Amino acid sequence: MYDLRSTIRFESHSSSKSHIVPHKIVPLTGISFAFLQSKKFMVVAEKKAVKKIPEGYTAVTPWIISPDSSRLISFLKNAFSAEEIPGSRLLSPEGKILHVEVHLDDSIVMLFDAARSWPPTPAFVRLYVDNCEKSYNQAMKVGARSVTKPTMLSFGDKIARMADPFGNLWWLQERVEDVASMNPDDVIIRSKEPAATKAMKYVEDSLNSELAKRAYPATL
Repeated sequence: MYDLRSTIRFESHSSSKSHIVPHKIVPLTGISFAFLQSKKFMVVAEKKAVKKIPEGYTAVTPWIISPDSSRLISFLKNAFSAEEIPGSRLLSPEGKILHVEVHLDDSIVMLFDAARSWPPTPAFVRLYVDNCEKSYNQAMKVGARSVTKPTMLSFGDKIARMADPFGNLWWLQERVEDVASMNPDDVIIRSKEPAATKAMKYVEDSLNSELAKRAYPATL
């Protein structure tokens, strides 16, 4: 079953006539593609101004190709209170997820199951959170693996990194200070303070250590 979550107009073709017979406007919810195909319907969207970006989306929307999208969604729900978008899950005849979408705060992440021609492709995702330590600790409780412990950086953000059970790497980022209003020279001086350089080195080294474990091809 497929839910466009919108109202559409569909028109049927008569096999013995060349003209199109209009039908009333109905919601597509609950109508299967097999039914439409059996009736030889042509689905036609209502004519109206088309937005550049659909409602609820942003200009950039990441895909995650996962060995098990259903389990990954469960992790995202438990770790970050993600919500699967009703009607977005499409399954293959074998039960594999061909497409599904989840809300993470004000953003959408799209997922589908890996296949022979679509190998698992871990993603690197930055997620702004209200409380970095709280989100990090919750993710650890539900199966994440620590990469970078919560660390305050000189540019005003506290960050942490963790890998989910399928190898996707998440940057958890909490805005603590807005340094944009500071004098640029003061920001530079602040970044060179011993505590700031130590924190930045830890953040860089912890990421380097994580990536060194992964079999990425050398390109440099």
